[in-house]
Amino acid sequence: FKNFAKTFATSDKAEECAFMVGYCYYLESPSFSLDQTYTYKAINELQLYVNTHPQSERLQECNDYIRELRKKLEKKSYEIAYQYFHTGYYQAAVVAFNNTLNDFPDTQYREEILYTRLLSAYELAKNSIESKKLQRFIESKTAYFEYIEYYPESKDAKKAVELYVKIQDEIHNLQQQS
Repeated sequence: FKNFAKTFATSDKAEECAFMVGYCYYLESPSFSLDQTYTYKAINELQLYVNTHPQSERLQECNDYIRELRKKLEKKSYEIAYQYFHTGYYQAAVVAFNNTLNDFPDTQYREEILYTRLLSAYELAKNSIESKKLQRFIESKTAYFEYIEYYPESKDAKKAVELYVKIQDEIHNLQQQS
């Protein structure tokens, strides 16, 4: 399809072939837990089609496919970050949760990400060497404030407040020691 669309750009079938390139990659896009090379290719080709054929009747269809593919990438990003947390790699979890929030600011997992990032930051601080503890507890305090700002009435808000009290105590104790 790609070769046909390039070679016979003036053909009345070139537009359909350009769409089919993206659609074929879309069909090849695997489950979120697998390698997402075809997902990225599908998004790129479908977006190229949208850009080069702005009057096409398939624009809505392409946008729907792109939205679905981005949801898959979003879920993969969230699951990777959560896996770091679950396996105790708290520093990697904090970074991965931040990356997910940067890459997908309107993510459906935002509440879970902010809360789990708070837990990760706290665990990272708690398990750090003495010279890094104060700074990391301050960072976990910042994570708390971001979470509670957006979700003050969430199901985990009470646990977050309890964690904040522990963070404050740790910061106070560390400042007294230095």
